[in-house]
Amino acid sequence: MGCSTILVFLTLLSFASAHRKLLLFLLDGFRFDYIDDAELESLPGFRDIIGMGVKVDYMTPDFPSLSYPNYYTLMTGRHCEVHQMIGNYMWDPKTNVSFDIGVNKESLLPLWWNGSEPLWVTMTKEKKNVFMYYWPGCEVEILGVRPSYCREYFSVPTDQNFADAISDALEALRNGSAEMAAVYYERIDVEGHHYGPWSEQRKSALKELDKAMSNMITQIKNKGLQHDVNVLLFSDHGMTDISWTDKVIELKNYINMSDTIQMKDRGPVVSLWPVPEKHTEQGQAALLGERHREEGGLAERLAWLRQRADGDEGHLPRIWARFQIQLPCASHQIRGCLQRHVQPGRSAATAKQWLLVQGGVHAEEHGCPRATLHTERLCAGTDSALALLAAVIPKQCQSVLPAT
Repeated sequence: MGCSTILVFLTLLSFASAHRKLLLFLLDGFRFDYIDDAELESLPGFRDIIGMGVKVDYMTPDFPSLSYPNYYTLMTGRHCEVHQMIGNYMWDPKTNVSFDIGVNKESLLPLWWNGSEPLWVTMTKEKKNVFMYYWPGCEVEILGVRPSYCREYFSVPTDQNFADAISDALEALRNGSAEMAAVYYERIDVEGHHYGPWSEQRKSALKELDKAMSNMITQIKNKGLQHDVNVLLFSDHGMTDISWTDKVIELKNYINMSDTIQMKDRGPVVSLWPVPEKHTEQGQAALLGERHREEGGLAERLAWLRQRADGDEGHLPRIWARFQIQLPCASHQIRGCLQRHVQPGRSAATAKQWLLVQGGVHAEEHGCPRATLHTERLCAGTDSALALLAAVIPKQCQSVLPAT
């Protein structure tokens, strides 16, 4: 897991409007190259959107390149160690409760979500109405605030659920019930994980998604929303093919589990809480072994993360263990397994995101030609990619990211 993602902005007009409403799509697990030039030949919906809009070549996910951390990075504009949504599985040592990829009731506790303010909370505080459909966390009270409407997530929303959500979101934007609507789509991720990123099942899911995009464009025109709505589509991560049999490391075979209090997550990153006497450089080396410790491009960043965990506790792990290629674990039943050979740094080609935007912001006038945007740019200060495009909150829309 942890591959390139997408970001696309569909532009219908050649002038900018400071009062447009915003329709967001989070397309889970959507690799940046699922809609490259060759693939677009058979995807008329995405082809039309890109033809009318702005497509960023790719974005690099924040570390770690997992779903929940990047859901929140995109919506808060903060790095994961700041907003503290640092994994799909987390543990809070103070309360001894766990976050298990959003499926257990404890995942809805505000303690996991209060580390930073997401865009929908900012908008709600600004007296703007936000309607959210299957969006992870929309049912949570964050910093004392909930969106105006939340259609809660369940596993897994169908294509018909998604189509209905688009229709309902557009109607809410048309009739003035909402200034922003946000819709989550999961099937691309599910089929990719089950069958592989280039499987027929994943491609079939993309065909259905493309039909929904074509229908969305038709509805926007039929409802007369061409001049009133910006549309932003993005993903959290991509994924890559793996060999299950020889590319998995199960940590229980390499470390003494009695030296740990807790171990969480699986895949590219595993979070460890060692017993106190092991929480030293020497203890980490003894626990994991030198070859299992973070090295390379993110060494300084992870050292800072460990220092932050020392300083203000919270639910940040004491140790993040990571290897050198982006490969998930062998079994859904086994936690604490690690991939081998994760490339250091954040620029591996298979670790990119995707962004597509349609709306009233003219790309050339605002310095946003088709270009590469890195997460560092998207996370500068309190601005996220979404805040830059949320024209309904002018104070968060004053700057436009320069091309790299």
